[in-house]
Amino acid sequence: MSGKDKRFRTQLDRRSFLKGVAATGAMATMAAAHPVSAAQSASEEKSTAKSWRDRPDPIDESLISDGGTYDVVVVGGGNAGLVCARAASMKGASVAVIENQKEKSYIRGVGSQCGIVNSKFALSQGAPKIDEADFLREWARRMVIRHNPKRASYFVKNSGKVFDWLVSFVDKEWLANSCHIMSCPPRPDVLLEVSGWKFYFGAATFRGGMGAPTSTTKGKTNTAAVGMSSGTGSASGGPSGASGGGDMPGGVAGGQQGGMPGGAGGAEGGGGMPGEGGAEGGMPDGAGSMQGGGGGMPGSAGGADNGGGAQAGAGGAAGGASGGGGMAGGGGPSSTTEPWPALLKIHQEKAMADGAKWFFQHHAEICDVDSSGAVTGVITKTSDGKYVRFKARKGVALCAGDFSGNREMIIDILDDVRHQAEARGNLKLVRAGGGGGGVTRDGSGIKLGIWAGGHIEIGPHSSINDGDPGAGVWFLQLNHNGERFHDEASGTTLYQPIGSVRVTLYDANWKKAVGMMPPRHMAPDTSTGGDLTQRLSHLDNLKPGPIVKSQGNRMGGMGGSGLPGVSGTACCANSIEELLEYMGCYEGDAKKNALAEIKRYNELCKKGVDEDFGKDPRILKVTTVKDPLLYATVGTFTGGGMFGLGAGMNATTGLDTDAEGRVLDSNFKPIKGLYAAGNNAGGRYVTTYQSPIAGVSIGMAVTEGYMLGEMLASL
Repeated sequence: MSGKDKRFRTQLDRRSFLKGVAATGAMATMAAAHPVSAAQSASEEKSTAKSWRDRPDPIDESLISDGGTYDVVVVGGGNAGLVCARAASMKGASVAVIENQKEKSYIRGVGSQCGIVNSKFALSQGAPKIDEADFLREWARRMVIRHNPKRASYFVKNSGKVFDWLVSFVDKEWLANSCHIMSCPPRPDVLLEVSGWKFYFGAATFRGGMGAPTSTTKGKTNTAAVGMSSGTGSASGGPSGASGGGDMPGGVAGGQQGGMPGGAGGAEGGGGMPGEGGAEGGMPDGAGSMQGGGGGMPGSAGGADNGGGAQAGAGGAAGGASGGGGMAGGGGPSSTTEPWPALLKIHQEKAMADGAKWFFQHHAEICDVDSSGAVTGVITKTSDGKYVRFKARKGVALCAGDFSGNREMIIDILDDVRHQAEARGNLKLVRAGGGGGGVTRDGSGIKLGIWAGGHIEIGPHSSINDGDPGAGVWFLQLNHNGERFHDEASGTTLYQPIGSVRVTLYDANWKKAVGMMPPRHMAPDTSTGGDLTQRLSHLDNLKPGPIVKSQGNRMGGMGGSGLPGVSGTACCANSIEELLEYMGCYEGDAKKNALAEIKRYNELCKKGVDEDFGKDPRILKVTTVKDPLLYATVGTFTGGGMFGLGAGMNATTGLDTDAEGRVLDSNFKPIKGLYAAGNNAGGRYVTTYQSPIAGVSIGMAVTEGYMLGEMLASL
């Protein structure tokens, strides 16, 4: 068999498997509704079912209307796509943004934290300057050197400049009251290395309290919509002096080959930090808060790329999204009053003032590919079923978010999720869904890239779910057998039986331990206005006694209250024996095991050496289970991650791209005219999601969006 025949056979076998998955899902649905007809049509279903990887049949040309020709067509208007459109239009390109959402409920970006490296804003708030080489080594170590090192380097060198540019368009009072750097200025007792895993200060955290921002020009606040001139350029420039040999925003006289085109110096109109934008209307007033009122998770934004949507912040375990709603399916964040999406709204308005156009309720169906293999545009389908073609002179930018709402893609792509389900012998355990928000992220951007000749990045593939290195709960944990099973500071991806008990144990020293946690996801924010005080008071009213499943002693796994990462119901006691009785989850041998493990753990803490799992000695010292009151939180393992066995908040696996965002074909060469950023681009997270800076997924999305938009405009 020739090499070509072998490759063809491999592709055929792969597609046969995927078609089988699709057929099985279809048959299961039919069987539930029509048991008799399902059996009769089995052979027909197997022969007609398609995999998501199969390019759709051509759309009848007579049904396609002309949507116009633009320099750049951006698919998805979230964190990456909106900033891409802004950067491209600011540099004079004509831009069309394809967005599946409705205009009235448009969620521009989900999240409250934007992870950045060495921004002027962060340094001004007391964040220590990050050693870029050290950060890159840490990223490589966490990714087992399977990421795209050049892509990581561009993020490190330019994320701070891009963020400073983003916030330079709002008045200083709003910024000071709506954004701060997590846990800055740093407390002396905060640990920045946990069981060998390093963390860094740089999470720009947005909170409510000031309503929506107004934009500024030349230092003046504008409350009237004056607008910017459209056409060949914009008065505002990009970040000044970005590093990378002309490869990045504002670059230094660099060439186009091998990198992003350079410019001469920094911002248009003379370098330096941007300003000069046209006046922009004031945003509607409101007191929406990403951090207040019970927190919970913000909604995800379907067709838009939202970079992962960091948690809403200081809220409680039972709180839904801001303004009500539930954690996994409630209302998403307000697009005009909550700080982060409100900031993005200003940039959308400036992009539109520069001539960019948003096309709402347009779902991207397929890319146009010419006879040479180049991508020349996108065909969309409107909410009323009409097809529209948008032509692109310079390129199509895929920024359409992840595939957490597409179960077939989750099973096919996400190795960790599929392996968990296979280990349990049941693929039906895999579910679609994620952070909520009312908009389904169906993997459209990934599909468009695959159908145009691209491929998924080399894995293993990950999602924002479990496995963030170093983001453990710190405190002693026991499984359903009453046994300790890992270094609780490092965390683990070792799973237990679904429905089994997971217990977290701690004593009167727990508050000291929580205050020492690094500035990472789920950890408390120790800065002024942060949530540390709220965390430390969470169990103040808990009295010794058996577990009572009431609101007062619930803990949320996202860390919105109490102990970061700890889910379940809490109880307390004056002795270990009494605590085990109050917990009510162990009997017989399991109870004996638990008693022995607690005794063993306290001995290791006293010795200062974790001989069983290697936990950091500094953490051992403050996580004993001996000083009353003694506490336990009893939780139930639900099957993987915060939203069950699925992609979690979002899937971080994307298309294989080069450092400049060009989508690569099967020969690892760029596909002309096709680009990706945010969760449509690969090379960022391989093996697992990881965040040495909280909010780094959103930070990468906006940085990559800016990089791509500026580069496309210069072609």
